[in-house]
Order: sequence, then C-alpha cells, then structure tokens
Amino acid sequence: MTFSHDMKLTRAVRRATRGVVAAGALALSVGCSTDKILRVTDPDVAPSSFIDTPGALPALRNGALSAFHATYIGTGDVNESSGQIGYSGLLGDELRSSDTYPTRNQVDQRAVQLDNGSNEDQFILLSKARAAADLAARQYEKYAPDSSGLALTYALSGYTTVLFGENYCSGVPFSTLGADGVPQYGDPLTTKQIFQRAVAKFDAALAAPGVTGQYRNLALVGKARALLDLDSLAEAKATAQQVAADYQFEIGSSETTTTEYNGFWEFNYDVGRLTLANREGTNGLDYLAANDPRVTFENTGIAGFDGTTLLYVQGKYPTRDATSILASTTEAQLIVAEVDLAANDSVAALQTLNDLRTAQGMTPLTMAAGHAAQVTQLFRERAFWLYLTSHRLGDMRRLIRQYGRATESVFPTGSFFKAGFYGTDVNLPVPDVELNNPKFHGCIDRNA
Repeated sequence: MTFSHDMKLTRAVRRATRGVVAAGALALSVGCSTDKILRVTDPDVAPSSFIDTPGALPALRNGALSAFHATYIGTGDVNESSGQIGYSGLLGDELRSSDTYPTRNQVDQRAVQLDNGSNEDQFILLSKARAAADLAARQYEKYAPDSSGLALTYALSGYTTVLFGENYCSGVPFSTLGADGVPQYGDPLTTKQIFQRAVAKFDAALAAPGVTGQYRNLALVGKARALLDLDSLAEAKATAQQVAADYQFEIGSSETTTTEYNGFWEFNYDVGRLTLANREGTNGLDYLAANDPRVTFENTGIAGFDGTTLLYVQGKYPTRDATSILASTTEAQLIVAEVDLAANDSVAALQTLNDLRTAQGMTPLTMAAGHAAQVTQLFRERAFWLYLTSHRLGDMRRLIRQYGRATESVFPTGSFFKAGFYGTDVNLPVPDVELNNPKFHGCIDRNA
C-alpha cells in the first residue's frame, strides 16, 4: 500500500539545498574569530565523581534511553546508522541494499565477514546501550530503588539482551567495566543463555518497587518475547496475557540533534542506502505486492544510493522525528495466538489474529489447511504487524530452530541481485573487535 507525497520533488529539493546550506555555514565560520571558536568554557562530559551521586540518575536514565534509541532505530550522526531495525531487516527478508558499501551488501547477501565494519559498528552500539542501561540500573539500585527509573533501565537492558540473542550468533560475551575502570571480561553465552539473561533482566524490572503500569507492561512484553525465543510457551502466554489493553511503548526521535534523528528514516528516505524488499530471494514475503495497510510505502521511481537499485521508501517512519514501537499489546496477543496454535488450538489462535485485524478494519483470515500452513499464516501475520521493528530475523530463526523448517526454505536464497549468490548466514557474527576479550575466541556456532 502506498502513501502519498511527491517523493521525487522532495528528494530533489533536499539535494539541491544541501550545497547552499553548507556554503552558508562555511561563510559564517570563516568570518568568526578562531580564538572564540577554540575557547572552551565548560567540558561536555560529566566527571566520574558526578556519576556516582543521586543527582546523576536523570542523566543516566536519559543516557540509557538515548543509547537504546541509537542502537534500535539508528541516528543521523556522521557514521549514520539504521540500527538493529535496519541490519536485522537487511539480513532477513524485509530490506535490500541500495548502497555501494560492500559491508552492507555482505549483510544483505548473507555473507558477513568478521572484519565487516558496519557489523562492528552495530555490535558496539548495542553493547553501549546494554552497558548504559546496566550502569543506570546499578545506580538506581544504590540511590533510588523505589524510583520507576529502576524498572525502566532494567527493561532496557533486557531488550538489548533480546536483540543480541535474536540477531547475533551463539557466543556473545557480556563484559562490564569495574569501578576502577578495568574491564571485567564476560564469558561467551549460548543463544539459550542470552535469552535466559534477558528473562532475568525483565524479572528484575517487574520486581522493582517503583514499577509503574507502562514500565510493567514494557517488561511483560519483553519477558514474553524472550520466553517465546526460549520455546517456553506456556510461561510466555501467561506473561503476555498480563499486558494491558491498548498498550504500546515508543522509542522517540527528534530533529533537535543528529543523534536524535530516526536513523532508519535517514538511511531509507534521506540517503537511499536501504530499499524495501519484496519476495526477496524466492522465500521472502510479498511485503509490497500484498497491498497490506500495515506496510505503507512509495515507489520513488528513482535509484537509490548505488545508482541502480530502485528505491522504495517506507511509510512506517515518514519523518526524521518519527517514533518506533518497541512493545505493544498487539505483540502480546500475537504471542498468545502462537502458543495456542502450538497447543493445537487453531480456532483460538485464528480468533486472536482476526480480533487484531478487525480492530484495524481489515478482512478476517480464513483458517489455513493443516498445521504447517497455519504456522506459516501466523508468522506472516507477525511479519506484517511487526514490520521494521527488528522482530523478523528472530522469527525466521525460530522457524528453523523451533519449527524444523529448512534454512533455505526460510531465508533468501539463490542468485543475489547484485551478482553472485546468497550465502548461508542466519545471524550476524560477533565481530573480531571482540577478540580483545581473552575469553572470546569467535562464535560458538552460527546456527539458528
């Protein structure tokens, strides 16, 4: 389904005015005193002595949110990032590369090298988000255990852990920095152990004395998601059923600074380095051809950054300050439906799926014939409801790991549209930058 505005004109005006803005900025800068430019009146980084005080808690909380924003939906900084949403979608079947960078083409082609700089950047961003959330949680435990900030920061730590488990190989280490500044290297964790760690973080959020309704729901959705990844189905359903109706938690973006930009919008809409996929590599879903109201897009009629790949822009994040949904009642209900289907209650599962559709004015589904087709139907609904929110790669892996699907029947396969063939990756590797950890010697395995 398309959304309407004149993309060709908008992009042409933006590109034409960039040079004028840059020239104006340069003219202003050369007319200023270099002495004034270089004079620094106040450091921009808080001293370590300030961090270990109650007054630092709001800054630590906001820092954890900012770091999560950067890793989840990306930023517009110099080294632009489309976040875990972009890179998981690129390895899965939601996106394709319209870029010239071989590092991003490798992700799209399912052939990521260990020295891939783009993968390294994303891994570091996710590690920073996890460390920021953990630091904030420790300080809230110390100075304000009754504050709702404790539940929020534990939940953010849980979500970073879930993203490690869903998007990366088995063997991610979780290191910490000691109070003396000395790294405390973590042991590589298996995929199962990563999700168990996530559950523990969400449990800590739920046990926080000051947990509020919105943060309790945030933790409940995250815990149910991690339990689903662990194939702990009954517990996942029981957790998801506790989520309040009409709930969603959004990660905000802003036009105030480049760090606060919606990085996915930047990568797709603004610079055209990512485009939308449709039936990618034979097995990919028909996101564009389905004409589904949950996937809004526009065919710009022009090529992306590489000059050859047709650029489709999405409507989910239509502006630079667009927010992204991290957790919702919709996701909780999809988890309930999946567990019901796994328990062979296909009627209840279909009813839940159709309740979601009816609420949005969509035509109800008819039941697919046979359990395997019903699983396919349910995962398709998940893909469209949770489109471009860094869920799809984890679901594709679960189809292999928990439902016994063949890898080459789930992931894009065959001839790669930029020459050559798709590789065999079903996850992102831990980059070789992590080899500074003496306990880490590479992925334990690259299995789903």
